[in-house]
Amino acid sequence: CVSLAVSRLSRIVSSTDLKDYMYYFIAAPWLSVKLLRLLQSYSQPEDSAVYERLKESLETILNRATDPPKSKKIQHTNAKNAVLFEAINLIIHYDSDAALMVRSCNLLGGFLN
Repeated sequence: CVSLAVSRLSRIVSSTDLKDYMYYFIAAPWLSVKLLRLLQSYSQPEDSAVYERLKESLETILNRATDPPKSKKIQHTNAKNAVLFEAINLIIHYDSDAALMVRSCNLLGGFLN
């Protein structure tokens, strides 16, 4: 179940051809949020390949959070932040990668300013 969820999340995050599932320039944010929440129900993947794929997906989500907005609509910001906050929740849940944790804290600190 975990490997399948990581695989789907990776395809959503890295894909640019999901035109039918784009919501204000964000690829399937509702599905990304659900997959990230599902992954929080399980422990960290023991398979190193699955964990590396998940880590790459989380890094991509954190990188996109710092990109300038592609739209000034509030829906774009809400979708982007929903995926970002669930990714940060998953990083906190696993608490295994210090670099991701530091980046998450820095992004959260940016919301406080």
